[in-house]
Order: sequence, then structure tokens, then C-alpha cells
Amino acid sequence: THPIMVARSLRSQLLLVALAALVAMASMASASDDVGFIVSDYPPDQPGANVSFWCAWRSFALEYGKHLQPSSSELLFDALELGTLCNQTKDKAIKTAEANAPASRTFSRAPAEAAAQIAAVAEERFSKATAAASSTIWVDDAQGSDSNPGTKDKPKKTVQAGITATRGLPRPAAVIVKAGTYFLSDTLVLGPEDSHLTITSAGDGQVWISGASPLGNLDWKPYNVTKQHFQVFPNTNDAHGCAKDDPTDPKCGCSTMPSAEDCQDLCGNESTCGSFTWHDSKQGGWALQCCRRRDGEWSPYQETGHTSGLKHAGSRVFVASVHSQLASSLKQLRHNGVRAPRARHPNANPETDLFPKGWNPGAAEWLPANKPVDPLFVLVNNSALAKRGSTDFQEYSGGIGGPCAVFDPPFSYWCSAHPSGGGGFQYYTPSGMKLNPGSLPDVPFAHNSVKNPPVAHVWRRSHWSSWMFEVDYQPERATVQFLKGGFQGCRGGPGSDWYVENALELLDTAGEWFFDDHTNNLYFAINGTDTSVTNLDGVHLQTLLMANGTQKTPIVNLSITNIGFRDAAPTYMEPHGVPSGGDWGLERRSAVFFEGTEDLIVRNSEFVRLDGNGLMLSGYNRRAALADNEFAWTGGSAMVAWGRTDELSKNGTLGWDGTGGDFPWHTSVVQNLVHETGVWEKQSSCWFQAKTAQTTLLGNLCFNLARAGFNFNDGFGGGDQVHNNLIFNSCRESADHGPINSWDRQPYVTLVADGTPSAAMLPRNISRNFLGANYGGSNGAVDNDDGSLHYNNNHNFQVYGHQKFKVGGIRSFGNVMAYVSDFGSHWSAPGALPSVPNAMFNNTVVFSPSGSGDYHNCLPWHANHNRVFGANVKVEGSACKKTMTVPEWQALDPSSHDVGSTWDPKIPSDEQIVAWGRELLY
Repeated sequence: THPIMVARSLRSQLLLVALAALVAMASMASASDDVGFIVSDYPPDQPGANVSFWCAWRSFALEYGKHLQPSSSELLFDALELGTLCNQTKDKAIKTAEANAPASRTFSRAPAEAAAQIAAVAEERFSKATAAASSTIWVDDAQGSDSNPGTKDKPKKTVQAGITATRGLPRPAAVIVKAGTYFLSDTLVLGPEDSHLTITSAGDGQVWISGASPLGNLDWKPYNVTKQHFQVFPNTNDAHGCAKDDPTDPKCGCSTMPSAEDCQDLCGNESTCGSFTWHDSKQGGWALQCCRRRDGEWSPYQETGHTSGLKHAGSRVFVASVHSQLASSLKQLRHNGVRAPRARHPNANPETDLFPKGWNPGAAEWLPANKPVDPLFVLVNNSALAKRGSTDFQEYSGGIGGPCAVFDPPFSYWCSAHPSGGGGFQYYTPSGMKLNPGSLPDVPFAHNSVKNPPVAHVWRRSHWSSWMFEVDYQPERATVQFLKGGFQGCRGGPGSDWYVENALELLDTAGEWFFDDHTNNLYFAINGTDTSVTNLDGVHLQTLLMANGTQKTPIVNLSITNIGFRDAAPTYMEPHGVPSGGDWGLERRSAVFFEGTEDLIVRNSEFVRLDGNGLMLSGYNRRAALADNEFAWTGGSAMVAWGRTDELSKNGTLGWDGTGGDFPWHTSVVQNLVHETGVWEKQSSCWFQAKTAQTTLLGNLCFNLARAGFNFNDGFGGGDQVHNNLIFNSCRESADHGPINSWDRQPYVTLVADGTPSAAMLPRNISRNFLGANYGGSNGAVDNDDGSLHYNNNHNFQVYGHQKFKVGGIRSFGNVMAYVSDFGSHWSAPGALPSVPNAMFNNTVVFSPSGSGDYHNCLPWHANHNRVFGANVKVEGSACKKTMTVPEWQALDPSSHDVGSTWDPKIPSDEQIVAWGRELLY
């Protein structure tokens, strides 16, 4: 199993609750803001909820997750922070969860039944393949040789040799892999000739397919061994938010010291102090206060009478030469099997540290975008698109080239003449930034890598996505110029928080490294008194397995079971495209990649520490099944499905046409365990789909995510079924989003709805899910954003957030919503789809005391038989002459205003809310 980080202590959570209200208010205002709000932090619970409810919903999540996937109990306990927040012990909490789960389970049996069906098909394929020894090839890294025939007694050594050896055998065939770690020199490649093939483990232990190579015993020599020192800034203040006369404050504490030098010594002798600010004798009530920051924040500003210092740890950097064959493609390191961070500033561990730790809070100035040529604008409207039937986002639009020339292909909705949605504007990114004092060490980067230059990781404002840029640092001008990059998120806008990695001059903390491909020298900061480091693996392959067929000649009945994939190289600087009209930029690559398959099964496999996307279904794929897999610590998304349309031919006027069938269709994603996604690319998710139709997402557990759990980037035929999933701790580092998110700004014509070319969609059905909209996911447990049509959001247990009715055909019914900020709020009532108006009925809605309490406005809502709770619940907004209670609204027209709805100002007990949830989910 893989360790789960505990995000924050109880004390730090309580300190952040006050910030939460500010973040929530900013989120509510962001829709009309062109560039979004400034982000400070994300608390693990939303403001207004009873503290006891923090534990109640978490205990219920453990109960439901254990029911869906019993082996996940310990991971869930840690991720839910039940020990830290609720003072529960693991064994007792897990036993209580099992005892509380109802014995009668009508709705929640489906995931296990579906997984069993997939397992039965995979087992049948394997049994048929191994019925005759002549169709089976064995592989053993420890005892095998690729010159062997591949029998059990004389196995092949490499997996690729085993695959190749099956190509002349009767079908079905199997490759059986003995336990061990198989370090690849090249990507495993499969094609149509590998149809009816099963690749599986021998069952004698874990099989790992690795994109790394052991570096062996290197000859380490001292390079830079120094003591701790400070970078001192006169007339500079970094004491904002510090507690005067409280030296023990865990964030920043202050006490009296006679001089800046004494203050520096005090900080130097304190292991948790990262910087100090001393106030001189002329600072009134703050005179002689020595403030020590312990929260890792460094965002000073100029102010006379203050002296600030940034601590730099003592250096123990050693250097060793790496064999040229390994050095030629070394992109990342693993130390004792986990990521070792490349040298960076501010320092942080990318696996265990969450924003804001390790990020500089903004720049002194964001430099204006380089002015590009205008794009070639695309605008299409025809009778097939008209069948979408919406009054919004009815036309197919976009632009080729111009600022979108950075994408591959160079087309994007965000380069259309008039992009709209979420304060839409044409794509741009800053060309660089002017730095605040102390943001980077004041020395040039003299040892740049040839193949891998220094890289800035930059949040777009509002934390909608993160960009990466190769950079040119000019310390004499306090400027960082952005070079290649910025294509990792397609919305554009100003920057926000940032850090820089991969420069030798930033190598100052134990565990960090830098590789100089001029000299093939590896530099490593070694901890303690050691003079060498062992157990290093150099990561060099981005794709571990690639299966490429075509729609005409697909790979049929390929099964991959009980195999582990680990240690793929980063892909965030590889070309990215814009999948459709959502907010995403995405690279069409992954550690395990499939295109042109039919009836693929990937089952009971592990995907760990892959520095890009984990698994991708690209282009044509039919009836793929992904079941009982675990994805952990992925650099990007865990699972991706991304179809294709022709976005460039005939000046881009064919991109709306999905009738060619080059897309994933009828995919089953069942009982997968996904956690710790978005280590590098923050705009990432458990499951992402674009130009994909009729996916079934069933019984998956998703938690500890940088952004969404499930993301639907467009409508594209619709028909998706999303049931019995558990998602929480999404958006831990991002905002203005939800556990499930959707867009549909770019309409497509498919054959999905009725077999004829049409932009009409089958409804998406999202039901019986446990959705926790905590951290930055407060924009709705199901965030049906710009353009989203035809969603039946029903019988879900939703914690926090709200429900958007932004466009049309959004039907919310039978849900239990706990501590939501608002419900219908300011959204339009009939919506943009006259044939299927927005509707809310038969819901139980508990409003948060700290939220707006907006139930809905006075437009002709299809609202009835809802139970609403909370003293602040009101009807106000569009078409309202005054603010009203629910009974006052009903009294205006008893025949049509919220018929059958009830209002109770008293908040139900935690036990009652959870009991309602059990009735829904089981």
C-alpha cells in the first residue's frame, strides 16, 4: 500500500476556517470576473457546518467506501483524517463502519456484480489461452533468457520478447510474467497482431513494469558542503499575519529581541523557523518584536524600520558521474522507490506537501503576453448542430493558429472570435514575471540542462489550472522570462503562485537533485553525515506500454491483468492539445496507452508514480473495461478517454463532425481505487473524458486530488452512467470546481442519440454517489458548468457545495444535500433548453448557516416537493419584488409555487442527515 498524506493538523484547520469564508465568497463572485480571484488556501471543511458534522460525514464515507471496496479501509481512514480530526482509532473506526452498514443493499450491489462479470470474461480468456501449453509464453527476469523458447522451465527474460513470441502461436494466447521488477529500455509495443492475448502475472508475487533504470553504485564526491546561512533584506517586512507577543504560534510567532542579529540567531537555532522579521525601536507597539515564520511563507514587501531574513539550510551536495547510456534520457529520479524532488525554490516535497507550501505567492508584476498574429476564426452552424436544441452554445466555433499555435493541433475554442463562459476571453499567458525580493536566489542559473532547462510551475489565477514554462532567469533585472510552455491549461489569463525547479543553484535541501547533461554529472543533496546515496533509479520512459490499432484493423480482446506499472517520466512539457470546449489542455500520451481496440480489459493492476497520465483510451476504442485497478501518485490524470475529430481540414470547418466513430464508446470504469493525482499537472482528475460517449463509472473511490474527481469536457452524444462512486478531498489545491465537473461549450454531431447525425444528446445519469465537496470543491458536488445539458443528478448524498443550473436540462431530484451554500440561487429557471427545463424536486437540502441561503429566484422554477432546512433560507433575486421565506413564496401562488415543498428553520441532527444518506446509497 502507499502512504496517505495527512494534509493538515486539527489546529491548522481551525486557523484556516476563517479564510474559508473569504474563499467561498470569492468563488461566488468569480463567474463575472474576467481573471478570477486571488487564492489563499483551501480548508478541508466548508464554513458553517457543525464541527461534529466534520466527523459524521467522514465516518459515513469510511462506511460506504469500505462497503464498495473492503480492502481500501485503511487508506480511507487516513485520507479522511479520522484520527487527526475526530480522535478515532483505526481498528475501532473500521469495525464501527462495518457494523453500521445496512444489511439490505438494493442499490449498492451493482459495482461488485459488474466487476465480477468483467473478471469472469478475463478469466475465461485466460483459461482458453492456457488450455494448450503451445499458446502460452512464460517470462522471468531473474531466470530467463530471450533466447529461450518461453516455456515454464525455459522462460523468456523480457516482456517484449514474450509478447513477440506469441505472434506465431494459435489464438487465444497468453504471456505469463513471473514476479519481479522489469526495467524497460524501450516501450512495450502491441498491434493488431496481438489480438486475443492475455498478459498477466504468474501469481507468485508482484510484477512491476518500470520506466526507470537502476543507477547502481555511483562514485560520490563532495561538491558543495556549507553551513546554514541567511539572505538578509533591510527595510523589508514579512511579518504579515504574525502573532505579536506569542512566540509559540505555529504559523508565525513573535517575541522581543534587542537586535536583528539576535533575531536571526533565534531563527537559526529553531528548526521550524524558515524566515524572520525584526522591527526596530520606532515601530510603536511592535517595537523590537522578532517574528519567526514557521508556515513556509515568504512574501515580503518594502517597509522601512524592518529587517527580514530568509533561512537557507546548510548544503551537503555531492556529485557523481552517470553512465552515458542512462544519462542520455534521464528525466526524473526515484530514491528508495519514491520521487526525489528536482532542485527547486521554494523547497517542498511534491508528494507530501500541498499548496501553499512550496509556492511563491504571486509576482511583483506579470509581464504582458507576446502579441501573436490573429487566428483563423472558425464558425459553423448547420441543421445537424441545430438539433442540439439549446439557446446557448449552439454553434461550433474556434480558432486556428494565432495565440493557439502553442497547442497540438493548433486549434482551440478559446481562440474563437468571441469565446464565452466563465468570463471568457481569448487565450493568452504572461511572457514572464518581475520578482518580489527574495523570491529566487540572487545568482544566475549557470548550469542549465541542455535537454531539460529550468522550469517554472505557475498557477493560473483562481487556480483553474497550472502552467509550466521553460525559463530564462535574469537576476540582475529580477525577471523570469517564460519560453516554451503555457499550453497545459487552455483558458489563459494572469498568473498566481509559482515555483521554479531544475537549476543547480536551487539545490539546497536534503533529498533534492540536479542532473547536468553537459557533463553527465548527477548532483544530490545528501542528508545527515552520509557521503553517498544508494537505491537511485533514473526515470527515462514516458510510455511503458503502447497498444496501437485502427478502427479498420483494431486490437481485439486484449487483456492485461495483475500487472503493476510504475515510474514513467514526466510529460508536462510535451505538446498539449485542447480536447474540446472545456478548460483543459492535455497531452495525448500516457504511461499505458491504447488506441484502436475492441473489448479491451485492464484489470486488477497497479499504476504508481507515473509522472504523466496513468492510462489513456485515445481515438477509436469500443467496450473497454477498466476494473479493480489502483492508481496512486500520478503526475497528471489517472484515466483518460479522448476521441478525435478533424479540427484542421477545410479551415477547421469539420471539427464538429463526430460521426466517423473515432472515439471511445461504451467504456466501463468499475471499482477502481484512485488517490494522490495531480502531483505535477494540477488540472487533472481520476477520470477525464472528451469526445467520448456512454461511459459507465461504477463503484470507484477517488480522493486526495488536485482538482476534479470526474471531468466531462463536453457533451458528445452523452448517455454516461455515473453510479455508486465515492469522491472526496477533491480540489485540494484548486478552486471554482466540484468533485464532478462538466462543460459543453463546443457542440458535436454524433450518431449516439438515435443513429442519425445529430447534436442531440442522451441524458447523463449521475445517481447514488457519495460526493464530498470539501477543500476547493465548493462550487457544487456536481458542477454543471458552461454549456452543460441533459443531466439527471439524482439520489446522491452531497456534502457541501451547491447545485448549478447554469444552462439547461439539469434535473436535480431525490438528493440529500448537507450544508450547501445555496441551491437554485441566481441561475435561470427554464434554462437554455426549452424542451427540457431545469428542475428541482424531491430533494432534501440542508443550508449552511454561513452560506447565502438562496433557495431559488422568482422566475418560473420547476421546483416542488423539496424539504429545505435552515434559518437563512430565502427566495430572492430575478423577478422577485422582495426577499421572501419559502412559505411567503408559496402563498403568492399555491397552485404553482413549490407545491409540496416544506421549510424548517432547524438544522437536522448529524445522525438524521447520515440516515437519509444510507437510505439513498444502499
